[in-house]
Amino acid sequence: MVRNRNRAWEMPGGRIVPGESPEEAVRREFLEETGLEFQPIASRSLDDGCVFFGLVGGETKKPDDEIAEIGLFSKLPDNLSFPLVEYDEMISEARAVLKNYINRDPLGDTSPR
Repeated sequence: MVRNRNRAWEMPGGRIVPGESPEEAVRREFLEETGLEFQPIASRSLDDGCVFFGLVGGETKKPDDEIAEIGLFSKLPDNLSFPLVEYDEMISEARAVLKNYINRDPLGDTSPR
């Protein structure tokens, strides 16, 4: 999560620039805001955009003019930019998506037909 200079804790995010796919935008925004690489594996459309679920790797960057703090949490912090229920729903869905991704059969269904 990131804490912007004038806001509370929230997930990294931003806008798509012209010519950029949503997947390219989420990778770019995540890297710009956290220094971490993001590999999207699923997404969910929302009224005003979409949320991506994925894998994270690398080292966090130092805070800058836009981002005051970068944090990795096992439990959500108290000071959130949006209602807790929004985060709880996304985290539950992300856990299910990641569990399915980790437990997938990399070779696909190989049962005889």
